[in-house]
Amino acid sequence: MRIQNIEFRIRNSTYYLVLASAFWLLTSYMAFSQPSVFKADPDAAKDFFDKHNYSSAIKVYTLLLKKEPNNLEYNHKIAQSYLLSNSIKAKAISHLEFVIKQEKYPDDVWLDLGRAYHYANRFDDAIKTYNKYKEKSKDKKEIDLASRLIEQCHNGAELVKRPLNVSFENLGKTVNCEFPDFYPIISPEESILYFTTRRKSPSVQMPEFDGLYPSDIFSVEIKAGKPGKAQTIGNVVNTNLDEQVVDVSDDGTIMLFYIDHIDLFGDIWISRRLNNKMAWLKPEPLPESINSGLETSASIYKNPLTEEEVLLVASSRPGTTENPNYGETDIYISRKLPNGFWSEPKNVGPNINTKYKEEFPQFSEDGKTLYFASQGHSSMGNFDIFKSVWDEVGKEWSPPKNLGYPINTADDDLSISFTSGGRIAYLSTMREGGNGDLDVYRVVLEDVEAKETVYKGYITSTDTLSKVKKARIEIINKKNAEQHGIYVPDPNSGYYVISLPPGKWTMKVEAEGYTPYSEDINIFDAVLKFSPEVTKNIKLKKL
Repeated sequence: MRIQNIEFRIRNSTYYLVLASAFWLLTSYMAFSQPSVFKADPDAAKDFFDKHNYSSAIKVYTLLLKKEPNNLEYNHKIAQSYLLSNSIKAKAISHLEFVIKQEKYPDDVWLDLGRAYHYANRFDDAIKTYNKYKEKSKDKKEIDLASRLIEQCHNGAELVKRPLNVSFENLGKTVNCEFPDFYPIISPEESILYFTTRRKSPSVQMPEFDGLYPSDIFSVEIKAGKPGKAQTIGNVVNTNLDEQVVDVSDDGTIMLFYIDHIDLFGDIWISRRLNNKMAWLKPEPLPESINSGLETSASIYKNPLTEEEVLLVASSRPGTTENPNYGETDIYISRKLPNGFWSEPKNVGPNINTKYKEEFPQFSEDGKTLYFASQGHSSMGNFDIFKSVWDEVGKEWSPPKNLGYPINTADDDLSISFTSGGRIAYLSTMREGGNGDLDVYRVVLEDVEAKETVYKGYITSTDTLSKVKKARIEIINKKNAEQHGIYVPDPNSGYYVISLPPGKWTMKVEAEGYTPYSEDINIFDAVLKFSPEVTKNIKLKKL
């Protein structure tokens, strides 16, 4: 069981807390009654909210607001419910705008309003609101959070300018339901789909305190891109507690899944089956050397020729001098040894891992491309999905590239699963016209991926006491001397983001009272030389 909360570790677009207390786990199986008719009862609304049953809280607060539209508490709580649920979060905006017009309200309303604007892609409004929150807050950690969110807004504004040519197809009611459906894993030939759902099933008959059922793993056959009827994979893997699929090997013989049981949680388990056999064998946990901390997701690559197995795992564990921990959750790699044991997991390094969280690693079909979710790098909001290619010469993963908008959004985007060729993928998201919660979508990438490099950084002064204001960045094409564009850094922080296609460019930076700065930039499109992201901080000298 995971508790939905935007401020904590969110598994799928406002997903589920990794840790749930034993008390909550036990009480979630006490008698629970989901009302068929909601009433305008403030105590019921508060109870739903406190139990993280935000969808029910929204229904009750909506009824309360019909009676008292100017009630400060009701407007604030319904807005928070939108932000904390799998819903169209922009619906929180009008309620929060009402709150800030009142005489007294909590300072963190500015952070909530900033997030609501952020989710709606109103990046300029979000930046102004986050800056307002920074003025109000005295907590350095909260100020740093707002600064990071501002960076993500700049990233988002740049990515939205160049949307991918993709189409989304909801898999429909034979797969998706009114409850969350997420973590799709598609076979390379697009014949079978595995996913996780929080619906009622043979394994789970009673909802938890948040109004959702414990998660189970389902599968569905796909024919010519069209799904059949989804069904549970059975009680060998599924129980009346939580199981969530995180990967299935390309040959369909190995399944990795996350469990969250009363006595066991935060581990990756494995189940195998023989070729051409449908039944999954009794699962077991991966060894303690891998499940040594809090493990949330994993991916396995099985070499079709040698049958060598390589494992990637997202883990929160103490670092060492030789094997540092870069952030709260990092990605590690382990290999199956000839003796049948797994090697000690090794951190994949700073090209992938940041001081923020990295999650949900996924191998490509050939094992040479890594897809993963990160709150760092050039994320446009919360988790974004990135890709990195293995460099056989340098023996390292390349700097990651953001998959782009609208695959990535300002909300959490955690997992994607590609078929052979990389043109068709499956992901889960919350979109208008869906079934009311997270749904699984089939996505077609209509164009070949554009290779553009994101240049980003801060414009500052060599005089650390001075702040550069109203800087101007001009990009000129060296080939024809034509202007590519004018960019204005954030006037409060000096942060800038520029997306450049392959070519030779000149960057000119000017600001009143400072010596002009100029630098030539070469953007390569060759695989081994291509850098999807470059951080360039520029210091200007005072005249």
